[in-house]
This record gives sequence, structure tokens and C-alpha cells, in this order.
Amino acid sequence: MSASYDLAGALDSFTVAIASSQPCYDLMAALVGRAVVRLYLGEAPETVDDARRALTVARGLGDRAAELHALTGLSLTAYFAGDPAQVLDWARRAQKILASDVRADEGRWSRYFLATTLTRVGELDLARRLCATGLTLARQADDLAHLGALLAAMAALERLCAETGRWANAVTLWAAHAADRTSRGLPGETLEHHRRLDYLRRIERALEPGQLCEARERGTMMTAAAAAELIIVATAPAQEATAQQEATRPAAGKLLSPRERELVTLVAQGHTNAEIAARLHISARTVASHLDRIRDKTGNRRRADLTRLAIEENLV
Repeated sequence: MSASYDLAGALDSFTVAIASSQPCYDLMAALVGRAVVRLYLGEAPETVDDARRALTVARGLGDRAAELHALTGLSLTAYFAGDPAQVLDWARRAQKILASDVRADEGRWSRYFLATTLTRVGELDLARRLCATGLTLARQADDLAHLGALLAAMAALERLCAETGRWANAVTLWAAHAADRTSRGLPGETLEHHRRLDYLRRIERALEPGQLCEARERGTMMTAAAAAELIIVATAPAQEATAQQEATRPAAGKLLSPRERELVTLVAQGHTNAEIAARLHISARTVASHLDRIRDKTGNRRRADLTRLAIEENLV
């Protein structure tokens, strides 16, 4: 939500919708929407009643997606109320619903807010898992709106990179997020910006100027899809990351030719087969043939898998 967003107007719109609605999904959504706007306006005490009423409406409807939406709102209000235990409780209830069959866009929206809120109260592992799943689902659905929102969650998950000493990844992820917002015509600075400043001095102490510049440039050049993969890889627990590297590094490091590594890099940069063909002065059919051979060598069948391979091999 940018600084130019009309919070007062949004509050009025939600209030009108609430006053004119019978119990339904739209009433639940308006209640959660008004709660969120009130949070941004600093009216935290009033948000709890709206969020709890939203949950009551959702349960009365017997709508799992509506209940998920309301629980997500409750988790957010609990954070602003300074109750981390309640944040985790609501989030775990929401997570159980996420494991069931709910509307896909609702699931992606909820994962973004839950991941962001959980990170703020220090529940980093659960936040990482929710965000990673949300990124995967958004990427599979080619949902650029939610992909961008989930990339915003990296501004909070950057804390995990920092606390595990992955300073360069933290810088790269932030730069990728900022570049994605710029490409979509959004302001480069977000509400998370002030939180990032808390880590800036630590980052500058941990990295040499050249390393800092390189990490920023890497993020600026990344596509949203590549940044999503980097988030997943960079925030993976140490044992999981090691397993991923052991599974993919021999294939990329020893089995791929320089030309094949070049193709993997171009795929990770978001180029289509036709664009790769034009860039390398070969036919699109030849590109497809090369990619088939790479897939056979590495076992990475999808373009997203090849993107992750490029991330793990530092090819992008």
C-alpha cells in the first residue's frame, strides 16, 4: 500500500459496504478490509472487533475460503495488538485450512499476509514455508500480482537471510523486489523500507563495498520468477539447502557444457526460446533441442526448475 493510497476513502467505502450487506462473503471481506485500513491509520483497538466479526460471518456461511480470509486478518490485527502468541495461534488455524481445497487466489493472498506477519514476530520457519509455497503457486499460475506481493514478503524474510549470515542474498532479494515494483510502475519504497534500515548498518559491516554493489546489481537484473526461486533457495534450512545442492550441483557443474550453462542462464533471465535463438543466432528448434538435452541431464523438467538450477549455480 503506497503512501498515496486514499486510506480515508477506503475506510468510508468499507464502512458503507458493511452497513448495507447481509451476511455473505463480501461482508466478511469488507470487515477484514476495514480492519486492515484501520491498522494503517493507527486505529489498532478498533480492528479486533471487525476481524472477529468477520470470522463469525465466515463460520456462519460455512465457507472455508472466507474463514481463511478472516483468520488471516485476525493474525494481522494480533500483531499490531502486540500479541505474538495469538498471531501464531490464528496463523496455525489458517494453515490447517490452507491444507484443504480453498480458492487458489485466496490461498496466495493469505500466504503473503501470514508470512509477513509471522516474520515480524520471529516465527521465521513457518513464515518461510508459507511464503515458499505461495511463491510456487503464484509462479505456476502465472499470477504476477500475487507473485509481486509475495516478493514483498522478502523484505521481511530478508531478516532470516541476515540472521543466518546470508547478507549478499538479503541485498539481492531487496534489489529484486525494488526492481519488480519499478517495472510494474509502483513506488520503489514500501512500508517495509524502514524495517530494512534496521539491518543496513549490519549489512554494510558484513560486506565489502564491491560485494554490496555486486549483490544489488544481481537483484536489479533478476526477473520476478528468478527472485522467487532465490527466496526459496536462500531461506531454506541449512540441511535442506545442502540436499538441494547435492542433488543439482554435480549435474550443472560437471555435465553441462558452457553453451548449455549459457542457455540455462538465459532461461533464468526470463527469455523465451525465440528470444534465446535470436540472441545466440541459432534456430528456435535448436534451442528446444538443447533444452531437452539439459532436462535429460539434470532431471529439471520445467523452466522454473532450470531457473532454480541457475540460482544455485550462481549463473544469474
